[in-house]
Amino acid sequence: MKIGIVTFFHDMNVGTCLQAYALQKTIEKYGYEVEIIDYRHDEITRVKETKREHILNVLKTYGNKKLFYYYKFKNLDENNRQAFLDFQEKNYHLSEKKYGKYEDLKEADEIYDKFVCGSDMIWAPSFDIDYKVFFLRFASARKRIAYAPSFGSAGLPENLQKEFETYIKEFSALSCREQSGVNLIKDCYGKNAEFVLDPTQLIGKAEWIESFGLNTKKSEKYILCYLFNSEYKDWYIELANSIAKRLGVSVRFFPLNRNEQLHEFQFHQKKYGPVEFMELVNNAEFVMTNSYHGFMFSLIFEKPFMVMSREKKLFWTQYEERFTSMLKLIGEEKRMIKYQQKVGDELFDINYEKINKKLNVYRKASMDYLYSSLVSMDEHE
Repeated sequence: MKIGIVTFFHDMNVGTCLQAYALQKTIEKYGYEVEIIDYRHDEITRVKETKREHILNVLKTYGNKKLFYYYKFKNLDENNRQAFLDFQEKNYHLSEKKYGKYEDLKEADEIYDKFVCGSDMIWAPSFDIDYKVFFLRFASARKRIAYAPSFGSAGLPENLQKEFETYIKEFSALSCREQSGVNLIKDCYGKNAEFVLDPTQLIGKAEWIESFGLNTKKSEKYILCYLFNSEYKDWYIELANSIAKRLGVSVRFFPLNRNEQLHEFQFHQKKYGPVEFMELVNNAEFVMTNSYHGFMFSLIFEKPFMVMSREKKLFWTQYEERFTSMLKLIGEEKRMIKYQQKVGDELFDINYEKINKKLNVYRKASMDYLYSSLVSMDEHE
């Protein structure tokens, strides 16, 4: 039987890439042929900077003294982009046909026996996407399975709440990545949905390391910062340096801006993709992040961590339910850090025996849900 996955997968975002891979890999373990549907919902044509423009931007960012670094990292963006492309080419099983519009996907209904939408925030409000695609409206209703899609928040704007009503009621198997999503579906639509874990949690630490040949040798001790833009970014870095000093370690970044790129490229490696991200997390002493999958891989590699609030960024504030839901599940709500909050030494220790005992219960339930959804649909063929 052939399964088609509909999710976000092609962005230069480690969480996007790793969740898509994890769901594909998990379904393959059940003996199914699996492809990620090559639907590009937000293709962007980027205009490359000229060499002169790039030099001017470097000067503006770093000043004259650091201009010479231009010649060392002028290809960094391309190196990073290639690291993502290499990961996707090596690990994804993409559909042979590429789809650009919802209407085009209707022919996929003849190619695949079942479709799984998820994971990631494919049902989140405020995203400029065609929701009909990510609710699998192009497919026969009996073929639709939802695995760990996320609304990202505990509520929906009125217009989307009405639009989603028909979509959600016509699934053969329904689940969500956050308990708040399960509650939303029940309260708004009267439907029962299963709470399931993000697909990255369905693959264990040892398998992640072995599958990608991760380098587990620690050449230095460091705390890792994986931090998306926020009004509080300067305070994050100040806090990171303070913690590093307390722990007697250095600060490393998975670079998401020019200053972080300069820091990393000057002193360390020359490219950053999904594999390099996993190595940085696995070898860290401590992780600071405001990324959902930075949080997920801290759990996978059993690292002490803190999740930094992006609370004043209105767009992302509505999506912090993603963190609070999971932190509550594992009993670690104290690891959600607000702006200017004092950080005590208790965050540097973490009991993963206790956390994994809880997560293992939900891992089994999540895998049982996915397997039974596919199998029960098999029986109706």
